Amino acid sequence: MFFQLMQVALGEKVCLDRALSATEWERMLALARKQAVVGLLADAIEALPDGQKAPVGVRMTCASLTIAIERQNVQANRDCVDISRRFEGRGFRCCILKGQGNALSYPNPLRRQSGDIDLWLDGGREKVVAYVRGVGGRIEARIHHVEYQERDMKTPVELHYIPMFLYSFVSQRRFERYCRKEMDRQMSNCRVMAKELVGMSRNGDYRISVPTADFNAVFQMVHVMRHLLEEGIGLRQVIDYYFVLRGLDSERKEDVM
Repeated sequence: MFFQLMQVALGEKVCLDRALSATEWERMLALARKQAVVGLLADAIEALPDGQKAPVGVRMTCASLTIAIERQNVQANRDCVDISRRFEGRGFRCCILKGQGNALSYPNPLRRQSGDIDLWLDGGREKVVAYVRGVGGRIEARIHHVEYQERDMKTPVELHYIPMFLYSFVSQRRFERYCRKEMDRQMSNCRVMAKELVGMSRNGDYRISVPTADFNAVFQMVHVMRHLLEEGIGLRQVIDYYFVLRGLDSERKEDVM
C-alpha cells in the first residue's frame, strides 16, 4: 500500500486499491518519515479521491512536516545559487550533484527532502584542498570530496574533486576518465530556477549547473551502489533514479549502458 501511495504521488495511479484504516495511515506516515519521502506522501494525500483521504490528524502532521521541507528547500536552493556564483568567482567551474538538481525533475521540486550541497569543482584534489586550507577551514578530506562550510551559509557543503568513487581500482580509473571527458558538458549544463524555488518575488538569474540525465544515469548508479555496500539505500534515492531514467533520451541509452 505504501508503494501504491508513491505511485499516486508520481502520477502512475489515480487511487489506491482500497481505503486505508487510521492505523495504517499512521504506519504510512512513519514509513514516509523513515524513507525521507514525506513530501511525496503529501502529494499522494492531495491527489487521492475523497473516499480514500487520510484522517485529519495524519493530514495535519504531514502538512506541517511538508511546510518545513519546503522552507528548507528554498534555503538550499538559494545556497546552491549563491555558492555556485562564489566558486565561479574564485576561478572554479562547478556543478551541483544530486540534491537540488534532482529536485528540479520532481512534479513539486520543493517537496523533495533536501540534504547537504554536493558541489563538483573543476581543478582536482590538490587545488580544492589547497583552497579550503587557505581559507582556514578544518580539513576533512575523503577519496572524492572535502567537507566545507561557508561562514554565512546554513546548508552544509561537500566539495567534490571527483563525483564518486568505486572500490575496484580498474573501475575507478575508468570512471574518472569518463568524468574528465564529460566535465565540460556537465559544468555548462545550466538550469535557471523559477523565483518561487528560491523564495523571491521577482524573476532573476537564479542559475546553477546540473548534470545531464545520461551522466546522472551513470554517476547516480555508482552512488547508489556505494550506499548499498556501506550505509544502505533509501526510497528517496530510488525515486531520484526513477526521474533520472524518465529524463534519459533514448538516443543516449546505449551510451549509458
